Amino acid sequence: FYPLGRERGKQVASPLNAQEATGFRSVLGGLQWASHTRADHVAECSRLQGKRANPTVQDMKDANVLLRKCKDTAKEAALVFRKQNNGPKRILVFTDASLNSVTKTNSKTGVVKEEKRTQAGWVILLADDTETLDSENVHVLTWVSRKLTRVSKSIIASEAIARVGAVEDAIRIAGWLEEIYSAHITTKELIVKQESGGYKFPVDVATDARALHEVLISPMEPKPSDAACLLWLKHLREVHKMKIVRRALWTSTVDMLGDGLTKNKPETDDLRRLFSTGKVCLKYASLSGSAVVDSWKGRPPTKKEREEQRYLLVESILLSAFLPEPG
Repeated sequence: FYPLGRERGKQVASPLNAQEATGFRSVLGGLQWASHTRADHVAECSRLQGKRANPTVQDMKDANVLLRKCKDTAKEAALVFRKQNNGPKRILVFTDASLNSVTKTNSKTGVVKEEKRTQAGWVILLADDTETLDSENVHVLTWVSRKLTRVSKSIIASEAIARVGAVEDAIRIAGWLEEIYSAHITTKELIVKQESGGYKFPVDVATDARALHEVLISPMEPKPSDAACLLWLKHLREVHKMKIVRRALWTSTVDMLGDGLTKNKPETDDLRRLFSTGKVCLKYASLSGSAVVDSWKGRPPTKKEREEQRYLLVESILLSAFLPEPG
């Protein structure tokens, strides 16, 4: 931690001095190093990394809070690999993106401009090759949380760009595993598989963006309102058509494991539980293409229903706290 003092801590908008800025970078360096074995803090760490040029007292306080959270949950954040069975395996990818407004100040002209930037995140797992997404023992192969340099104008564009990055990483890992498990494969054969599919470990990609999922599985050509994402959508459709990615999956936002890689979610421990136990257990049904998987779990609630549930929860808490008890 870097102590600021009570009076200094109240000046939240004040820029850090040279000594404090050095302490800020030191805290960020420690947080960045911890991201080699844990992922529950990387989204907030990525946001703070973007503040290095002109950090404020509030940024330092946020960094100290994040470091304290990482220390308090260190015992729960173990990355554990358990022996898997000898059955067929697949590479399972959960990819997500969040579209946020970022204020940029031109260092030369001083002009302040607001842009929409995408925070992308995905986690790649080695799991049993089954229809359901649930699994008792997965291996976490890699995870990513980064700001995309390309400016996005819509949610579907952000999700598409993030999915392209996730697919590229998954295909690269599938190629490495192909080399490990197929000792006599040639470079030419690897290139052919990279361009036409047929890996020993098929790649399945899950998203919580229903609009993107519908575009990928639809026989109709996409016509998005944001024309800038058309090429990304066509590329993803081609990847699925050529079976380089085997299945397009959809899960609810509640079950999206990549959600914690795109935004700070201190109230949840989904990623820590995934890393330590290796278990994937979705709460609601999902889609594989247009087919429903695990329909017995029921459909996930809509955004409106989730908001109503939160409202009713808050209302019940307030009523129990302020209404007098009978008698």
